[in-house]
Amino acid sequence: MDTDPETNIRTFVSSDSHDELYISKKPCVQAAEQRFGQGIREDLRAFVYAMPGSQAVVVEDDFAEDEDEDDEEFDEFMDDIDPGFVLNMLGDGDAPHDHHSPQGFPRIGLTRNNLTALSQRYNLYFAAYQDRIYVYQPQRCGPQILPSPSLILQPRPSKIAEKLDAAAMDFHFPHQINHIIVGNLGDLEIVLFAYDDGDVAAYYTHSIARCIRASAMHMATRNGSQTSRGPVQPPLFFHENVLKSAWGLAIHSQSRIIAVGSNLHEVTVFAFALSAKPGTNFPAADNASALPDNEGLEKERRFPTRTITWRIVLPLGRYGSNIPNLTFIDDERGDADKIAAIDVCGSLWILDIWTRSPPMQWKGRPGSDPFRPGGDGWGVLVLPFRTFKTAKTVQGALGVPGNEVERGAVPGNPPRLLLDITCGLFYVKELAADLGRVFTSRINRVQYTLQHAGAASRPDVELSDADEDEDDSEDEASDAATPPSVPKPGASSLDIPVQGLLPTLEGSIPCSQCVIPALGEAPQLHSMADYVQFSKPDGPEGRAEKVTHIEHSDDEAKLPAHLVSNFCILRTSKTNVELVPFDRNLYGVECKMVLTAEIRADQPWDMNPTFSERLSMLIHVPELSLVAMGSPSGHVALITLTRTDKLWRGEPLKCGFRIERILPRKSEEKIRPRCTLIGIAVSPVPCRPGRDLRLRPGRARRGRSSSAPAMYRLIMHYKDHTILQYEFSRGEDSEELLVC
Repeated sequence: MDTDPETNIRTFVSSDSHDELYISKKPCVQAAEQRFGQGIREDLRAFVYAMPGSQAVVVEDDFAEDEDEDDEEFDEFMDDIDPGFVLNMLGDGDAPHDHHSPQGFPRIGLTRNNLTALSQRYNLYFAAYQDRIYVYQPQRCGPQILPSPSLILQPRPSKIAEKLDAAAMDFHFPHQINHIIVGNLGDLEIVLFAYDDGDVAAYYTHSIARCIRASAMHMATRNGSQTSRGPVQPPLFFHENVLKSAWGLAIHSQSRIIAVGSNLHEVTVFAFALSAKPGTNFPAADNASALPDNEGLEKERRFPTRTITWRIVLPLGRYGSNIPNLTFIDDERGDADKIAAIDVCGSLWILDIWTRSPPMQWKGRPGSDPFRPGGDGWGVLVLPFRTFKTAKTVQGALGVPGNEVERGAVPGNPPRLLLDITCGLFYVKELAADLGRVFTSRINRVQYTLQHAGAASRPDVELSDADEDEDDSEDEASDAATPPSVPKPGASSLDIPVQGLLPTLEGSIPCSQCVIPALGEAPQLHSMADYVQFSKPDGPEGRAEKVTHIEHSDDEAKLPAHLVSNFCILRTSKTNVELVPFDRNLYGVECKMVLTAEIRADQPWDMNPTFSERLSMLIHVPELSLVAMGSPSGHVALITLTRTDKLWRGEPLKCGFRIERILPRKSEEKIRPRCTLIGIAVSPVPCRPGRDLRLRPGRARRGRSSSAPAMYRLIMHYKDHTILQYEFSRGEDSEELLVC
């Protein structure tokens, strides 16, 4: 590791010296003043403390052209600003059509899910500001992390959204984005976003990149002044509505399907066909016509044989609730088979997409909230063991010595055994949180502090030592030398042209066949009247009443053998993380109070733990065996997924996790604004990006050494438009995560 004295950048040189990766000594920081000009400070402060429903000014002009590209050094700016200055934005519930601030900065929707994303193919950063998506070309370092936007996207509400009263967050301005993600749909990448009015829309990222290039080419110089022929806008390839506020989003590459969780307590799956021409004829019938048979839908599981586009509705049942996050579960061939959805009451739901099977409820740990006796839930990931990093010891697997691990259980039949590794927070380097205060104020107990202090006084005591013999070490060393295999993007035997990959589904009335597998029904949704009827209170409630769920612990709750053997599930609540194998005979692992909110009298109202404590932003980085978890409370936790053959008190661990870092670190707390974090995004760092905006142009991809560690960037986007950017990698010969 060397340092360039001129650039103050540390250089990691791979062992074969074929490639160099650069890690900045400190995170890059960009304040709102550096994007919009020094004159907005007081206006931002006014918006910071405004309560929802405050009087607002209607703005009709496009403020994006007013962004100020200030080139002053950031150190000079930091000398001028009060580090404790709290910045925020005016909340939802403002005057109708109150899109943006008149002072030249965009507003951000309140208490949403993740509102930012990075492309994994192009150097493109997406930020959702109410009903608009700003597309930036982020810089790797310097004060201008986000320059002026390269493109602004503003899809109009669908006809269904205009007709229905579907919003949950802001009835005056329902067409605001709740969530945005990026992923591969087949061989191409899309950016997908969910709206409060139930709309779900998507663009191809290659179309966005193409429009950015075209807009740049259209700039002409006449008489020494630049003029533009007008911005070039990409077409939406997908625009649908799920009839109620949309939140959870997931994309499956190989199966070419999209899943959306909504406040109807339902998951809607859109399974795309290769051709828009219908290949299956359903007889005209009433609104609740029966499916001919289950085999007809089962045949549509695989994309190459799918004949029409399907709208598959999966109700949770009467005990379900709103769905903030969800993910897919694959079958043994890698095709999408089921949905894992988390609801805000803490239950995890396993939903079969293609067969008439009842929903499976996997209850969470009971919570202290009397309105949510089952606890609370915000995030979920289904993780294959092959993406876990091999650990040589129990402490390497859990981040805490074995004698500081507590054994607990979640009620069930039989009870689920959990290892509590909360004491691992004491081992996180440069942790900003005061754990003593957190533990005593949040749970009114000091056992974690006492347990850690007592164990630290006996450093030679390690409960796992008796289980770690030399015979196992050689096998583990060989496993550790082999990096975990990383799932490749969904491959297809079809060579499909870019323009003909999927039909364009944007339109006033969507073109898809609706089915409800759990009920064996195929509602006819061919007109606006059909959709209105389908969304009425007796519609989803009636569907929920007819759905009977089963418990995960029931004998009839059988899971596929490949799922039990090869996968585990990670779910999050307000502040806690839980990793549980599908195999009921194995330990689960939990860590409490990973990210908590401060309680201060002078903070904005939405920094209160009631609104800001929710681990809802989850990003899996398989190449690094890593999960990034963000909370609106203002921090991001980086956890390493681990696997081991070691035993804890005679019981196999198999899988676990350890908390690596919590960002910002203690030394960086002065640059963290005291307002909510509205989004996190992760992608590989650009490798000499070319004219086509690709992160890794073809020549760079071919020349990159396979043995060099991958470098990723994390962008944290705060509500006051402060941007923090970190770069991180994992050393070749070390388990340690390098974060700078």
